[in-house]
Amino acid sequence: MNILICTIGFTLLFVGLSVGLLKRVLCINGPFVAFWIGVATGPVALGWADPTVLGDPVRVLERVAWLTLAAAIMEGALRLPDQYVRNHARTVAMLLGVVMPLMWLTGSGLSLAVLGLPLASALLLGAVVTPTDPVISSTLVTGIEAETHIPGRLRHALTAESTANDSLGYPLVMLAVALVGEASLTAWGLQHVVWGVGGAAVIGVGLGWGTGKILNVMRSHRDTEEASVMTLGLSLALLALGTAKAAGSDGLLAVFTAGLAFRHTTAEDLALREERMQEAVTRFFILPVFVVFGMLAPWREWTELGWRGVGLVVAVLLLRRLPALLMTGRWIPVFTARADAWLLGWFGPVGIAALYYACLALRHTGQRQVWAAATEILFASLCLHTVTATPFTRWFGGAMERRKV
Repeated sequence: MNILICTIGFTLLFVGLSVGLLKRVLCINGPFVAFWIGVATGPVALGWADPTVLGDPVRVLERVAWLTLAAAIMEGALRLPDQYVRNHARTVAMLLGVVMPLMWLTGSGLSLAVLGLPLASALLLGAVVTPTDPVISSTLVTGIEAETHIPGRLRHALTAESTANDSLGYPLVMLAVALVGEASLTAWGLQHVVWGVGGAAVIGVGLGWGTGKILNVMRSHRDTEEASVMTLGLSLALLALGTAKAAGSDGLLAVFTAGLAFRHTTAEDLALREERMQEAVTRFFILPVFVVFGMLAPWREWTELGWRGVGLVVAVLLLRRLPALLMTGRWIPVFTARADAWLLGWFGPVGIAALYYACLALRHTGQRQVWAAATEILFASLCLHTVTATPFTRWFGGAMERRKV
């Protein structure tokens, strides 16, 4: 346990001191480094640390990923301009209502064809890898490189999609779980759509709006302290997450709507400061989960999948998202050129959201093959999207300059 804490502390310190250099020179980011530090110090390599001291490894990963997602979703919600979802309703509707279902069906079809899974299991694996991960995406849309080369319209669109579809991935995964277990679809609809989505939205908006209003009143009377105010984003995320889950609703969606409501009701200067604070907090959460995942990565199960696993990884990363955005890009208002669809079509990583849903699916269904395939896709996405992020970002910036000329 002491070595595990030491490893996480070293990773946070090392990445915090060198993240700019890592991106600029080596074209790698913090999560990539954290994963390989976890591999090196975990049971597979040096054997210095073993997270299983915390309990069942899958349960540990699920809980750590759950909290990390909540922090990342709150960060994304606070990063969006005020009323972004309302002002760009058509873009958000296309990304969530058209592209997301296409990604699910494509991932499911590939799982069916390449791995030969039963239909219900293929739908489950497709649902697990559908969400665009906000954790890895945050490393692609923030920082000097992204802000220099990628326009705000595309960075905001990816942020809105990755934070929202992670939340909406929950009812999708639970639908597939119901199909695998041959459970009642009516019960699924009432629990995970009507109450899961609707209840989470109401809970999140209520908590975010109420927190923002109370903060405004307290600030007007100068009854708040700066240090306390700067932690409100994380506090609100934990409150919304726990309240919604205790009520049997979708905790991640409640976090997203709470962040949007809080962003809308608070003053602009405070919202911007809270966004920066939440970004720092999220980075603190992101790296430990990748360290733990590196220590617990199921290498043996990936090997057992053999070439079919490799084929599925390649097929999913190339076909799950890119064709959908290339086909629908003309109807997405924030896209002004074909290159926009290519950029966002590639930058749709599979990450901690898939890890959380894979753990959730394994706990509910016991299907190890779905777990192994999903985590192998996550591993490949982490590596490929990390090493291509900076070169693709620079290529896109050059393409924009050439269009201006």
